[in-house]
Amino acid sequence: MNLVVLSCAVLVLYERGSADWQTEQQQLNNSRAAYWAQQGYRFDPQSTSAWEMDQKVRDIQRAAYWAAWRQAVADHRRDQKVRDIQRAAYWAQQGYHFDPQSTPAWEMDLIAGRVRTPGGESPAVRQPSSSLPASVHWDTRYRPLQAENGDLYNVDNDGDGRVEPIYVNGYYRSDGTYVRSHYRARP
Repeated sequence: MNLVVLSCAVLVLYERGSADWQTEQQQLNNSRAAYWAQQGYRFDPQSTSAWEMDQKVRDIQRAAYWAAWRQAVADHRRDQKVRDIQRAAYWAQQGYHFDPQSTPAWEMDLIAGRVRTPGGESPAVRQPSSSLPASVHWDTRYRPLQAENGDLYNVDNDGDGRVEPIYVNGYYRSDGTYVRSHYRARP
């Protein structure tokens, strides 16, 4: 009998505590909904808890942040492409021919800076590869700025009006003749 009375007392306390807790949560939901309404967000406090409201606002703000970041990156890429085109036009006036779709402005400056000489000779004037030390070994894992035969990356090396961005490794012909590495134009 004592066990039944004790069980009933616990049940009454639990129900009273549960009702108090539900009321407390509803008040919290209402106050949180009022706060977010002042911030410009609308929530129904009857169907959305305070925690859910906070999470949804964080998700909205995070989405807005990443959208702005993606836009900033797109704007930067677009600005960079404009700089590449402008730089290619500048170097074309100087006698260099670069493809702005495949060569960024900084690389154009690097290549043209290596090609130009203090005397102002034409870009076709370059040092022969025999001036390189015999100990130089070309690493084929990357595209060197200057090939073994003296060709430069993305420059019109043979004067035909086409830039030469494709690197060809040195190789031996079937008759044993060594062909030095060089750059060629796109087909």
